[in-house]
Amino acid sequence: DGWGDDVDDGWNNPADTWGDENTEDAWGDAGQEATDWATAETGNENQGNIVLSFEKHPMDQGLPAREGALISFSRVDLIMATPYDSVIIQKAGGAFLLDRYLFIGDGGKVDWSSAGLDPEEVFVNLDKYSFNTRNPYLEASGASLTYRAKIDGEAKGYFEFKSVRHDSLADARYPKFISYENNLTVKGLGDDHLRFTGGIMLEGSKLYAASAYGLPSKLEYLDDNTPKFKIRSKLFDFGDTVITAYHSGVTIYQGRDSITHPSVKFRYYTNTQEFVVIKDKNGFNLRPFDATYYKMTIDADMIRWDMNSDSLNISILNAKSLLPAYFKSTNYYDFNEIKELTGVYKFNPLLVVYSYGAKQKSREMYVSNIVQDLKLNEKAVRGAMQQLMFLDFIDYDNISGRIYLKDKAIHYVRSKNNRKDYDDLMIPSLSTYKPNATLHLDNNELTVRGIEKFFISEILDVYIYPRDNEINLLKNRDFKFDGQLFAGNFEFVGRNFTFRYDSFLVDLVNIDSVRFYVDGDSQYEKKRIDNKLVSLELEQDQIPNLTTTSSTSGTLYINRPDNKSGRKIFPQYPIFDADRGAIVYFDTEETLGGTYDKSVYFIVPPFGIDSLSSSDPATIGFEGTFVSGGIFPEFREKLKIMPDYSLGFEHTVPQEGFALYGGPGKMYNKIKMDKNGLTGEGKIEFLASSFNSEQFTFYLDSTVAEGTNFRLQEGELDGISFPDIYTDNFTMKWIPAEDHMYI
Repeated sequence: DGWGDDVDDGWNNPADTWGDENTEDAWGDAGQEATDWATAETGNENQGNIVLSFEKHPMDQGLPAREGALISFSRVDLIMATPYDSVIIQKAGGAFLLDRYLFIGDGGKVDWSSAGLDPEEVFVNLDKYSFNTRNPYLEASGASLTYRAKIDGEAKGYFEFKSVRHDSLADARYPKFISYENNLTVKGLGDDHLRFTGGIMLEGSKLYAASAYGLPSKLEYLDDNTPKFKIRSKLFDFGDTVITAYHSGVTIYQGRDSITHPSVKFRYYTNTQEFVVIKDKNGFNLRPFDATYYKMTIDADMIRWDMNSDSLNISILNAKSLLPAYFKSTNYYDFNEIKELTGVYKFNPLLVVYSYGAKQKSREMYVSNIVQDLKLNEKAVRGAMQQLMFLDFIDYDNISGRIYLKDKAIHYVRSKNNRKDYDDLMIPSLSTYKPNATLHLDNNELTVRGIEKFFISEILDVYIYPRDNEINLLKNRDFKFDGQLFAGNFEFVGRNFTFRYDSFLVDLVNIDSVRFYVDGDSQYEKKRIDNKLVSLELEQDQIPNLTTTSSTSGTLYINRPDNKSGRKIFPQYPIFDADRGAIVYFDTEETLGGTYDKSVYFIVPPFGIDSLSSSDPATIGFEGTFVSGGIFPEFREKLKIMPDYSLGFEHTVPQEGFALYGGPGKMYNKIKMDKNGLTGEGKIEFLASSFNSEQFTFYLDSTVAEGTNFRLQEGELDGISFPDIYTDNFTMKWIPAEDHMYI
């Protein structure tokens, strides 16, 4: 559970001299005597409370034997006085052993007035104790602390006093008290939302939470009896306006889910109600936060939360412009991470413990058994196990050597062995000026910023460039985004896209455009097709009689839901199904120098297409209707990628021909659309003339050609006589609106 490790837990602070009798405290050697420090104050009424006697047998187990010459006391006040401070043991009983300078005490009361606290509010009642009267030092087990402003009743624990130089009452480090147990309720923490259960420690006037048995304490924040966060730590520091905890476990609640980490430094500012946690730099900084609502881990440094706000921020602490935060699926796997574990060892730690556990048919094992059975170096194994613990592969107790394999270890090794599915979902966030992520507590959406690009499926080349470099994470690895989605040779641009993790698909609610790519000349080069599919919703004002009010939409099926890793090949994936149609224009500069406007277009009805990752351009094709801006009648055709990497078609003209420009002229044979524009191969008949050419080029207002076999038949039309004319080499420009044709 993260508490049984050997990481510094705050008790090894070199400034802390708790219980160390040999620490230099300005008193010199332990044998040096301080004058006037142990004076028995007795008034006339107490003269009968001092008795000189001689005892032969010890009276108390665990204390020095009460034997030899001694003076017995009953209900007297003992004063420890030094040049620095003094403390009074009130109404003490006991005996002073004359030959050993020992006082063996029974009962008495010590208050905290020497540290500036109210003696009626803060004091301990002592049980049995002893001390050397030549040293200004006292320790006592079984003491009972009363601190009326902080706890109800009494707390049992360990008491200590040492005379140490200090500049003011606020700097006094003694008296000290630490409770045995961690079941106390501490009140008066400066915020009524806080509920604390744990141990208590007083060091001078400073209040801490700690247990002499090393048991953790717990601090919770409640809002209408609903917990918002919980901190578990062996040491809390209660300041005037800030509560601090070291090497603490944090839980931030999201209903039944949570964000957790086993080792953070925690601060809560009671005056502003601000919550801050920062990952400890003790090895556990390698472990990310675990976010169960999203089923993701969050590799960031800090969480900051204004409790009066409906959101909290997650950030990288240092080098924000260089070091990204990472948001990883709990099913993420990368073989390189297993390889890197070997490090300086002569074995791979993860594979060793997994194989050993599989052989023993148990997730639980011990370092001593691994060392003995596998003949490995114990120091190396212990170091490797600690590394695995930091990376969340195992639970590990450094003292007992107990190892427990966690789900992450099972997942990684079985994924490596191709025995289970995994995913590629890792989202990098590099945000210099804003938090890497903001959790909106009203709807549990997590806005992640600073994202340039990330993969959903690397093997199928499915990746995202989010608009404004942001996405919104939803429950169970779903997320919403605007921007560009690439899937093999397709690029979808639009709004309100939603990735569904379990179904492994993307709902494309508002597709603004769809672009296409084909393989280029080099291995990794891709060429973009000039035209693109455009949403009908965006063009309804441009196209007469277009009645749709809905944008182009569809569903991208990335792979089978049980094959997110792509370890099995299903060539039909990715698959795209369009729920609504789209439109393709031919108004770019690449198509005949931009001569056409938006009156020339191709309408694509709802469609489906598979094998989006195929390198064969023939897999991209759309049945639909071509509208030529009045050059030809509308006709149905299949839009496809042409040899010049444009979207176009070749169409066979019906036997009766196509009327040209809505007039008497007719075109026969074939029509083609590509970068050369709308062209024809065959014959044009107009009035008494006919033209044969391998390429007629059709503009919105004219037709031009160079060809063979021009014939004007002899005859009369509308009172005008025509001679018989023939040539096998001609150029032509026809302007129908002006009723002119130049030969």
